[in-house]
Amino acid sequence: MRFLGDTAMLYYSLIPQNNLNLSKALILIDVLFIGWFYFVSLAGNSFAGLLTISSTVIVFCIALFNYLSDGPLSVGRSGLRLLMVVMALTYFNKILADNQIKKVVLHSAFWVSSGFLFYGAGTLMIAVSADYLQKASQDVYDVYSNMDQMISMLFSCLVAIGLWISKFDQDNYYTSSSQDGSSKSRLM
Repeated sequence: MRFLGDTAMLYYSLIPQNNLNLSKALILIDVLFIGWFYFVSLAGNSFAGLLTISSTVIVFCIALFNYLSDGPLSVGRSGLRLLMVVMALTYFNKILADNQIKKVVLHSAFWVSSGFLFYGAGTLMIAVSADYLQKASQDVYDVYSNMDQMISMLFSCLVAIGLWISKFDQDNYYTSSSQDGSSKSRLM
């Protein structure tokens, strides 16, 4: 998904065409994708599911209003980054509270959520100050743009680890009988 969006952005930057609306449209797609991912991941928890739906709808409406009103790009980007952070922390809270995973490093959604948390928190201030950076000198813009791209590469690596780890994730859950037995053995 990200590759297609970046390819389209690169195409529009090579021809004399404004790509601001495309960037805002990609934010809308990203918000829906992240909301769907966490809705599926948090399906068993009613509070987390409600939080996922409500925060996704709020951020989507803000980004849509920003898209339709020709508002600054930083509004949609900041909302997307904030959604990433909130959803990743909600997911981490769920896996800690449920205690159903044997080894968290072999859990694919842990790595994807780590990537979302790292990318969202790492680029939130860059997204907030995006309008200022467009007016700054080229050297300042390049520094922040390069930081954003490096954090994006790390995010992609964490997601790739999550996809690679997914083959180990099927046997990584406690069943109700094995969890009772393991808690009894820990008590003895």
